[in-house]
Amino acid sequence: EEGDKMEDIEVTVAGGYEVANLSTDREGKFQLDAVGNDVNMSVIPLKDNDHTNGISTMDIIRLAAHLNGLTELDSPYKLIAADANNNRELDQKDISEIRKLILGETEVLNSNTSWRFVDKAHDFAIPSDPWFEEFPEVINFEGLPRGAVAEFIAIKIGDLNNDAIINNQSRGISYDGVTYLTTTDRQLEAGKQYSVAITARELNKLQGFQFTLDFDNLALELTDVNYGALQQQHIGTKLVKDGTITTSWNTIEPLTENEVLFTLEFRALQNGQLSDYLAISSAITSAEAYTTTGNLLELDIAYDEALPLAATFELYQNKPNPFVSSTVISFELPEKMDYTLRIFDVSGKTIKLIQNEGFEGYNEILLNKNDLQSRGNFYYRLETKLGLSKTMKMIMAE
Repeated sequence: EEGDKMEDIEVTVAGGYEVANLSTDREGKFQLDAVGNDVNMSVIPLKDNDHTNGISTMDIIRLAAHLNGLTELDSPYKLIAADANNNRELDQKDISEIRKLILGETEVLNSNTSWRFVDKAHDFAIPSDPWFEEFPEVINFEGLPRGAVAEFIAIKIGDLNNDAIINNQSRGISYDGVTYLTTTDRQLEAGKQYSVAITARELNKLQGFQFTLDFDNLALELTDVNYGALQQQHIGTKLVKDGTITTSWNTIEPLTENEVLFTLEFRALQNGQLSDYLAISSAITSAEAYTTTGNLLELDIAYDEALPLAATFELYQNKPNPFVSSTVISFELPEKMDYTLRIFDVSGKTIKLIQNEGFEGYNEILLNKNDLQSRGNFYYRLETKLGLSKTMKMIMAE
């Protein structure tokens, strides 16, 4: 739609008893010579490879902003591009289809082609609803006139910022800086279980990111993923056996800096340093982040030095708060240990007592309204045998 010329489109020209298979050159042109001017012809373009071309989490951010009424997609071509599942409407299912491509969970769009082509002369009756009537993806000529021209607008499905590569030249990416995911480095001992909590230094400035996380599967065995800000749909585990995890995440409301994105549960297969076995790359999903101000950043991982026990003990605000039917209380433990979570009312009366063994790193407990028996203000206190303790307030609403 920006007027760029597109290379290597397959073009079928059919008419009478002849079918010609052509391909566009670097100027986006194709030509069929020596055709009688009394022949009816149909021109049909096709390009259905490299479905991930031009697709990133930035496209999901734009689609989410459109669906939430924040920033509308400003052309019928972008709306068609956003309809990843080809059902003639835009919703969360389109986001899911695009995200699966980014994560490497799928290689093609299941219900759509990689590119769609619309007759350039077509005038959309309602530009904000390109599906109001059928849009022409084939140009037909009745009695082919001399010098007839068929011209199309190419649409890369899933690409909402028009950064797909459209010729055989590589495209350089210009970044505005770098930002880091963080975790605590540690010495690993073969046979032991470790919780690796991942957060980000500038999480409150980000509206999304994506990356490939590589771990040495000869040194680490991934046993579980505990979700935090990132949920199951944001993490690709198709290649876990090869030591690879992919992510694609976005948000409408920025998070706080201390929120845990997710926690990886590893069993060490050999002695060594965590930082030697865990790294970010662009092998499957490109490592990049998107700020709330629209900047594109490189993404890498930084390791904090091992912290004293008290510094790695944390009790978080329950979510949601206030709550009606249920809420989640989450906390961080410096190592695998027994803990006590006491919930009490404003008078100090204990309403519920939970005693259990917690994991090193991120833990969470689901609390239902029936556990409290009445509504109002409550407190919850986390204690360990090491003398570490913290208290937070929560509210169960009507």
